[in-house]
Amino acid sequence: MSDDRFQIGRWWLSQRRGSANWCRTWFDDASRQTKRASLGTDDFEAAKGLLAAWVTAHGEMRQRPPQNITMRSLLRRYYEQHAKHQASGEAAYYAVLKLDETVGEISVADFTLQKQADFIAAERARGMSDSYIRRTLAIAQSAMSRAMDANELTSAPKIHLPPESPERERVATLAEIATLFRYAETDRLRTFLVLAIATSARPGAILDLTTFQCDMGSGTIHLNPPGRRQNKKRRPSLPMARFVRSMVASATPGHLVHYNGRHLAKIRSPWRRMIARAIADKVDRSIAEVTPYTLRHTMATEMRRRDVPVWQIAKWLGHTSEHKTTERYAKVRPEDLDEALAATEAYFADLERELGADAEWALRVDGLRVSCVLATRPRYRHPFENMVEPRGIEPLTSTMPL
Repeated sequence: MSDDRFQIGRWWLSQRRGSANWCRTWFDDASRQTKRASLGTDDFEAAKGLLAAWVTAHGEMRQRPPQNITMRSLLRRYYEQHAKHQASGEAAYYAVLKLDETVGEISVADFTLQKQADFIAAERARGMSDSYIRRTLAIAQSAMSRAMDANELTSAPKIHLPPESPERERVATLAEIATLFRYAETDRLRTFLVLAIATSARPGAILDLTTFQCDMGSGTIHLNPPGRRQNKKRRPSLPMARFVRSMVASATPGHLVHYNGRHLAKIRSPWRRMIARAIADKVDRSIAEVTPYTLRHTMATEMRRRDVPVWQIAKWLGHTSEHKTTERYAKVRPEDLDEALAATEAYFADLERELGADAEWALRVDGLRVSCVLATRPRYRHPFENMVEPRGIEPLTSTMPL
């Protein structure tokens, strides 16, 4: 047991008997016991740095003058205590890294409007868009607001955000969507693509969707899972397109988009690999601009082009209007969205024609052909049916004997 002592506030370094690793140590008032948490290192200097970083991110902070805390400490506390647990955690992480690199050493009080203007000018010189700069500075703004609300800071400087860039929502062409299906080599990617077209939902809602949210009796998909409170990114209930019914009916109970039965939190990595395969095969490099979220913009645009009433498009996408009281009492039923559903089905038929001969294998999910006229899987399957992958040799059809 070492006699060295390094302490910050109510936390200090110690070692457990028989272990060389240093621990973060504190006295717990509730249990009246000394508690330890390993820092995972036996190097004393490294342990001091780890303890300081932990206290910076998690330690108590009350009514600190802004000149007595650095931007680095403020941003790390914000990320560790709040941002990392949000859906936008990854974006916040990179914004914190950028701010830490450029203004981390200065105090919160010194992050004046002039310092912010210098930061904006430097980022523009690097070729960064105003939208990117705005999102980055918004993290600093959120960190200060949260610290003020928690009574951690006595005051904070005003953050000047650059103006928003003009909206530039990428819309994929029918040919680009067909390309995605051609280069989607896994069932999880094809399922994601089918559901994205069928529901126009946000990627997170598609990845969370389970068979239990799909009512085959009424033909309804409930994008909002039981127990989840609706927020501003509302998840509506939608009529189920015909080309999705058999896919859902034959799916293994659980998440529709999965990896070996496990829930996928993100689709980003398989999506990038799909795009990389397409580009490596000499497909136009502009396909790299198509993201999972692009499918939502694309389907909204398609519905508008096909003369779907704006209110149906809004309800299909989960948007709310300014008439919130009316919406509370005058509920829109999934069957009221018939024109939006028809436009979705028509788009899928166009996609099938665009794929041509490739549709036979490109529109397959778990051995089932996904089309406007679906072949359903037989109720009773041969016990050895899944021993051979049907897509690699001969397409499985509803007329093939099992």
